[in-house]
Amino acid sequence: MEWQPISTLDHDRLDEFRLYGLFVYSGPLEWFEVHYVALDDTGQLVEPSGDSFTGWNLEDFEFWTDVPEVPKR
Repeated sequence: MEWQPISTLDHDRLDEFRLYGLFVYSGPLEWFEVHYVALDDTGQLVEPSGDSFTGWNLEDFEFWTDVPEVPKR
């Protein structure tokens, strides 16, 4: 799975949890931040716990990717 530009996001599957990422700049520091979220029925971003991911929307992210398969125990 490779990171894709947010412009290529499949809007028919926004209710599925995916990884969304963006570059963050703070003074001389730079990092790539990743969040595991989906859209709920009201169009709000939510975490797997069901809690709202407030203050963010999909337009805040630069990249997305499907979640890799979870390893087996």
